[in-house]
Amino acid sequence: MQKVLKSLKDIAIYKFGIISPVLHDNLMVQAEYFRKLSESGIRIPPDSGNVYYLKPATFKAWLRKYKKL
Repeated sequence: MQKVLKSLKDIAIYKFGIISPVLHDNLMVQAEYFRKLSESGIRIPPDSGNVYYLKPATFKAWLRKYKKL
């Protein structure tokens, strides 16, 4: 059964899970991590077969928005 991101809270938790490994790392480590994510793609929704190849800038934007909270 496919898990669906049903609410804004679900989406926020999913995005946090993506960026959390590098929350406290320096910019070089973050850039490398986001580049690798961009190349390998992420599944949206998480349990689906739908792989999306987002730009590193997208992940950086998620991180900036998180840090503003």
